[in-house]
Amino acid sequence: CLWNILSSFYELRLNMSLLSILLVTKIIITLLAVVLPFSLFYKEKLKHLSGLTGPSLLLFRLYAVAISALLVNYGFGVMHAHAQHFPLAAVIVGIVSNGGATVLLVKQRFIEQSNTSLSSIYSIAFFGFVTAGLLLAVFFQQIVLRPLW
Repeated sequence: CLWNILSSFYELRLNMSLLSILLVTKIIITLLAVVLPFSLFYKEKLKHLSGLTGPSLLLFRLYAVAISALLVNYGFGVMHAHAQHFPLAAVIVGIVSNGGATVLLVKQRFIEQSNTSLSSIYSIAFFGFVTAGLLLAVFFQQIVLRPLW
């Protein structure tokens, strides 16, 4: 069973498309930057990293679970893209999620002029880049599904 999983990952790597690369990148960065810290760090560390002062530890943990569900959705999107089927649901969910995050972080940073680590220019750029990539994918489905090598 483990061998089948590992061999399917190897096969997936050989048939990566632009959309698969975007979704896998989103999954990996979000796992490392959000899910793991929000699942494992202590409340004080999370407050320091996020710049938030009010939330309880439970809210950080619940946020990690919600983001994990989004990542599962992206994982299914990668599977569909690998099979040359455009994963419309995963892409639309990604546009809403990442686009909404971009708008809120831009508002917080530039309109409310609150400079927390959550609204860093890197976070804004990352969410904006993913949103733009997913929007382009909707309009250029055949191109983004084509294996690169």
